[in-house]
Amino acid sequence: MPQGKKIFKNFKVNVGRNIASTTDGFEEALKNLNLIGVVDDGEVKAVIEDKKSCKSYFLKKADIISGLSVLQIKDNEVIFEAGGSAII
Repeated sequence: MPQGKKIFKNFKVNVGRNIASTTDGFEEALKNLNLIGVVDDGEVKAVIEDKKSCKSYFLKKADIISGLSVLQIKDNEVIFEAGGSAII
């Protein structure tokens, strides 16, 4: 871990916030994803937990998880894209 460099935006991390929303066809994938926090180490990344696989991922814009592409990372939410539709 870099010394003296603040990588977690502590005032913006929303531990345990659920990403899931009601979106046709992707409910199963979304319900297994959980936003743990947001990291800024020069590039903003979302720390996402996949509860089904028990793994955590550091995702940046355009990364794909469970068939969903990361469209935007905000302070307390991740906006995904699937099939041309934005999913919050």
